[in-house]
Formats: sequence, structure tokens, C-alpha cells
Amino acid sequence: MNVGGNYNPLQLKGVRNLAVGERVEARDYIHCDKWELGRVEKKLGKLHYLIKLDDARIWKRHIDQIRSIGENTPISVPKYTSVPVLCDNKATISIENK
Repeated sequence: MNVGGNYNPLQLKGVRNLAVGERVEARDYIHCDKWELGRVEKKLGKLHYLIKLDDARIWKRHIDQIRSIGENTPISVPKYTSVPVLCDNKATISIENK
């Protein structure tokens, strides 16, 4: 029974909150590395955030696709400067001169 009318289902489920500027890892679905380092740029709602990666890209991620890593984690060196090559051998990208 709800006493006082302050029912919040997100608090009951234990939804995490991240602070703007907090150091995090964001799930990477493009490259072979599964996580990219960055900082929380903005909270978009109850469950979504904008993450500014160390290489200045900005990704939108759900709270379940973000891990807090602590402020002492060093900034990562940009690894990708050209067209990404996917890890799955069936979906590799090749560029040929014709």
C-alpha cells in the first residue's frame, strides 16, 4: 500500500543514477572492443544519458549500457581513424580501388 502518494517504481527496482561529469564506460556495438571510455555529458530522462567519449564522439546510451569506472581511470587514446572493420568475418568492410 502506498502511503502519502509518493510511489516511484524506479526507486523500488534500484535504478542507478549517474552524475554529469562522472567517468564511465559505454557499450560499443560497432567495433571489436566492447567498451569505450568517456564521461556523462547529460541525463536525457530516467534511463538515458549522453556520453561524451574520450575521442569527443557523443553516444546516447541506456543506463544498462553504461558502467561507472571511477575518476582515476586514464583517458583512452583514440583507436579508430578510418572506416571501422567489423569483427564478424561475414560482415567485414573492404575498400578496393577499381
